[in-house]
Amino acid sequence: MRGRDFYLQYLVMILATHAITGALLAQVATTNPVAAFGLGFISHFALDALPHWDYQLASEVKNESDPLHKEFKTGPVFWRDLVKIGGDCLVGCLLVLGAVWWLDFDPWLAGAGLVGALVPDALQFAYAKLGWRPLKWLQAFHQAVHTSWRLTGRPLIGLGLQISLVAILFSALFLL
Repeated sequence: MRGRDFYLQYLVMILATHAITGALLAQVATTNPVAAFGLGFISHFALDALPHWDYQLASEVKNESDPLHKEFKTGPVFWRDLVKIGGDCLVGCLLVLGAVWWLDFDPWLAGAGLVGALVPDALQFAYAKLGWRPLKWLQAFHQAVHTSWRLTGRPLIGLGLQISLVAILFSALFLL
């Protein structure tokens, strides 16, 4: 992967989209931070069911004998992936912080919705690294609801769809 597509993989808003959606839903649907967390958590799976573009993790190694369990290479490739994921998460957090600041979102609700929306992927990584059996059912559910229609090789369409989704959610917020 070279040129424009190489750089576009670092601009994807997968976690950012989850974070923004969780914060927005929490803002309009509840006044309770625990419910906000739950809405964010559920929204994660709803978004994963939609066709979207995922960036690839270069350190991920699929486990053919147990598809639910993934391994990760160590070394520089793992650290680059962590920077990619961290940057994606940071973009989402900054956008939600901007909504708290400029749009007067309730910080507790927005934060709870954001965290709830990010937890499923964190638990997926925890299961991959630790193999903790209580998380196996969640990992199986996560993979089962995840769309099989991927926009691989189409980052502009994938990004466009995610940005459009966030724009629609923001528009709906202002119409309510």
